[in-house]
Amino acid sequence: MDIIIDEDTFVRGSGGNVTGVIYFSGNKFDFPEYNWSNFPIIIGFNWLNDYMNFSNSKFDTFEFCFMDGPYDVIGATVDDNTYKLQFIRRYIDTSDLIYEEPVDKLSFEKILLKLCRKLLRICTKMDYSNHCISTIRNYMNLLKQSLQSKK
Repeated sequence: MDIIIDEDTFVRGSGGNVTGVIYFSGNKFDFPEYNWSNFPIIIGFNWLNDYMNFSNSKFDTFEFCFMDGPYDVIGATVDDNTYKLQFIRRYIDTSDLIYEEPVDKLSFEKILLKLCRKLLRICTKMDYSNHCISTIRNYMNLLKQSLQSKK
């Protein structure tokens, strides 16, 4: 399981928002699909924010929503070491479970730490800054601390 970001595809639009390839890649699937383009800095920030609220016991689940398209990844605790990720396509009145995969909590936090590092590197390279960047940096430090405490 990984979150794929292709920084060569990142483009800053006239309105200032950055678009580029970001998607989940697992053993048997890509979600929403291979080379999915979205707003990686905005959704990366939202995903990290939701995960941090979840990890601080503010929520029972975390939800990673894609802005373009009706796609979500919903995570929940299975046991002390495992999350269950559900990959979902939403419709007006219902939704379809596309795929479900367990993931080791430690491995998932490493994936999120890598996401932080990539987003920050890309923002620096593109000379891009907004309110999300300092928060992503803070989340990166919190994830580092969390991973260090689990060694």
